[in-house]
Amino acid sequence: MRKTASILVVDDNEINRMVLKAQLKHLQADVLDVASGQDAVAAFMQFDHHMILMDCHMPGMDGFETTRELRRLEEHSGRSRRPIIAVTSDDRSGIIDRCRDSGMDDYLLTPLRLATLVSTLEKWLPEMAHP
Repeated sequence: MRKTASILVVDDNEINRMVLKAQLKHLQADVLDVASGQDAVAAFMQFDHHMILMDCHMPGMDGFETTRELRRLEEHSGRSRRPIIAVTSDDRSGIIDRCRDSGMDDYLLTPLRLATLVSTLEKWLPEMAHP
């Protein structure tokens, strides 16, 4: 039996969170959305999500710093590595390298099409239920 994906969405922009959450709910994923890197760390410690969709550019603790902290917590707690996928409108040169250097596994450019989201879920969570 296939499981439903549990996904943490991290973005300081409320509209971006709402759109991504609606897309994921349409795909029957369980979604928790938070508005900051600090909230992402707290959610990470409290819940065990299958995947994290991370905005890169947030005030305070940005997505790069948040990802480095989540990877540190995974290592120290013995938790298995979860896919962290950048979701950003930033298409400047070098951004993909910066995402990977911080510990992110993949990169999605917004605005995000539903088909692109589905293929990313299938790539990183092949054992999960997707339409």
